[in-house]
Amino acid sequence: MESHSKVTIPAQHLPATIIKWLATPSSRVSKDSPLLLYEFREVYEIQATSSSEWVAAERKVRVELKSPYNGVLENFQINIGSTVKDPK
Repeated sequence: MESHSKVTIPAQHLPATIIKWLATPSSRVSKDSPLLLYEFREVYEIQATSSSEWVAAERKVRVELKSPYNGVLENFQINIGSTVKDPK
């Protein structure tokens, strides 16, 4: 019996931009092997140097999306450079 499973980017990282494929369609992948590299913007707070105020800062974070399964990668349903948005 053939089983199909989707792999998704964690919701807290959305929106995210696909940077690079690390696996290819039709390749066998094992659990925790890297599938793709994506980038998202992280907002965090830092303390201002001249006062005790906290200010928002932003940085780009790159993350490898790892396979949660063993199996064969059928395809990617999004292109490099595309942005994955929160489905809400």
